Amino acid sequence: MKLDYKIVTLIVALFPLLPNIMGASQIHINIVIFLLSLTLLFMNFCAKDKFDYRLIIIISTVFQIFTMIGFFLQDYNNKNISDLVSVLRPLLLCITFVALLPFGRYIINHKTRFFGYFSIASLMYGILEVWFYYFRTIVFLLYKRVDKTGIHDSITTFFGTTYYSGYVFMIVGLICFAQYKLYKDKANLIGIISSILIILLCGSKSVIASLFLVLYFIFIFTRKLIPIVCLHIAGVLVFILMYHYQDYLLNFILELNQRSLYTLLSNPGNSATLNIRIDQIVASFTMSTEDCYFFGCGVRSDFLLESIYASSLYRLGVLGSIYYFIIFIVFSAYSAVSLTCALDKKTKTYSLICLVWLMTLPFTQFSSPMIETSKLAYFTAIMVSIILSLNYKGDRNKNDL
Repeated sequence: MKLDYKIVTLIVALFPLLPNIMGASQIHINIVIFLLSLTLLFMNFCAKDKFDYRLIIIISTVFQIFTMIGFFLQDYNNKNISDLVSVLRPLLLCITFVALLPFGRYIINHKTRFFGYFSIASLMYGILEVWFYYFRTIVFLLYKRVDKTGIHDSITTFFGTTYYSGYVFMIVGLICFAQYKLYKDKANLIGIISSILIILLCGSKSVIASLFLVLYFIFIFTRKLIPIVCLHIAGVLVFILMYHYQDYLLNFILELNQRSLYTLLSNPGNSATLNIRIDQIVASFTMSTEDCYFFGCGVRSDFLLESIYASSLYRLGVLGSIYYFIIFIVFSAYSAVSLTCALDKKTKTYSLICLVWLMTLPFTQFSSPMIETSKLAYFTAIMVSIILSLNYKGDRNKNDL
């Protein structure tokens, strides 16, 4: 069973996006994840593993009620099968989250180099992706969209966009950190470094900001005084450089092909991505309050929203968005209490990475509702499975599989 979860994770991560055929759609990825999740559920049933699925089922049921009410209350033309699939998203996510619960318990209780090796291999692939032009034909065939010229010189690995890749390797890096902190394994140490490099080379502003937030809070919670001081000094130096050498720094950023970051720092008013997301949040709030204050405007596959704030307001309304926020607070509080009260080192370590990951979600999800999107939903489910396994009182097997 343990090996099967690693294989399934590799299949999900490496499965081709086929952008030349599917475009921006990843419905085939959702189908693959759904079928694999059903297979894992069947395996768990046959193995008679006992897990408490009630919390996930309750949360998903409430979301399903919100989406169905919003969908059937709204009267717009061209409702199609894709909209129906979108309406059933909470049910599909519930199956994936339930199927991965044993994986979270396994990660906590065992030493594993899987995520370290995956991060190292992904960095090697990312180098080939960006700097070896003869390799680009394969990259564009399998994972990267030709029409998105802004990401041609950035690492996206197997996930299609910079912020998708950055989000996944934030999770991978945190798991590597937990494994290294517990077992001092070199593969996971290199995995941490590889994950950080991938995030930086992806160039996603929200994920890079979240990375520094992660480092800052990890140093605080682990009481590492020297790194905290170094981060503060680095922040002051960056501020001084921005103030006195702004032109040189901006030109350097431009030479790194980070045009969106250049625009955001030099002229925030002209930052298209930032303005689009803010406009979408305002528009979603306006439409949901005017049309159906409590349950939103329903789910539409032809209506693209680029942040979880706009998406939840439009699909779930104000009431559903408040429910989203309550779940976030409950999970954060649970992780914080577990970190404070746990007596064993494993629970404390994994409580720490879960809490830090949750604290970054308001920033990472500003780019996209990644916690519920295809491959990223699978990796989110891994983190949720770890959170729900924090207080499991089972055997602490230290054997590396």
